[in-house]
Amino acid sequence: MYGFVEIFPHNTFDAVEIPTKCFIEAFRKEKIDPIEVANKKIETLLEMELIDRTASIIIGHDGILNEEECLHIFQIYSMPVDDFSEFLENDCELLSDEEWDNFSLLNENIHKIPIDWKDLIRDSCNLHTNHLKMTLEKLNAIEPEAVDDQIKQKKKIQRLKSAKLLIDSQLKLIHNFITCLDK
Repeated sequence: MYGFVEIFPHNTFDAVEIPTKCFIEAFRKEKIDPIEVANKKIETLLEMELIDRTASIIIGHDGILNEEECLHIFQIYSMPVDDFSEFLENDCELLSDEEWDNFSLLNENIHKIPIDWKDLIRDSCNLHTNHLKMTLEKLNAIEPEAVDDQIKQKKKIQRLKSAKLLIDSQLKLIHNFITCLDK
């Protein structure tokens, strides 16, 4: 995913990738399943390549950008234990796209999704937000070293400003998304 460093909300192509580690932590935290079942669901999601080792949910200005994958993730996430066992026995057959017509992960409709999906998304976003805030605090504490070369000094300061701007933009994008989620 590419990062565009422009002031929020002017960059309409800006996106935030919620890391898989945040998603997995939120998934386990929800405790809708025994830990063994939750771990098996996560393993299944990885095997089916619905999530990868880096990002699981990608949020843009309009909502979740990887909508189809996320709908399948939520299908598996919300399956009762018996249904999940049957799902595994039936070669992990997912619902077809037509069966998802009632759900949208775009901002204008995301408030209509099931509450357990909202909780998982919100918790994943909050975990990533906490990480971004800690990173921003560390960046704010950095005092650029004095360099004899003025050009190098300006480049260092500009890179630091760009990094802060990118993180701030991502925080605002997540906040906007969560606001739509909680309508």
